[in-house]
Amino acid sequence: MLTRLTNDPEALVRDWATFGLGVQGTVDTPEIRQSLHQRLDDDDEQTRHEAICSLARCGDLRAAQPIIDGLTKAPDDFSLFPPARALLHIAEDSEGITAVALITRLRTLAA
Repeated sequence: MLTRLTNDPEALVRDWATFGLGVQGTVDTPEIRQSLHQRLDDDDEQTRHEAICSLARCGDLRAAQPIIDGLTKAPDDFSLFPPARALLHIAEDSEGITAVALITRLRTLAA
C-alpha cells in the first residue's frame, strides 16, 4: 500500500508514504528501494529528502549523487540540507566531519 501511495498526486501523501517506507519501515526489498528511488526527483522537497535519507540508510548508492548535489549547494551549513544531518547521525565517525569530506567519501563510493 505504501509503495502505491508514494505516487499519489498529493505531496503530503507521498511524503508520509515515503517516510513510512524508509524511515519507519523495517523491510528492505527491491520494490521498496525502487519506490524510494522514484521519489529522488519529487517536486516536493520534503518527500525528496525522505527518499534520500531512506536510500542512504539502506546503503543504496543511488542516494550518493543527490546528497553530493545538496551538500555542494550548502557546503558550510548542514542545516540547509536536512538529509546530511540524518546521514551524520547514521555515520559512526560523524564527529567533526565536513561537507567536503562527506562529498569525497560519497564520490569514492559511487565511483
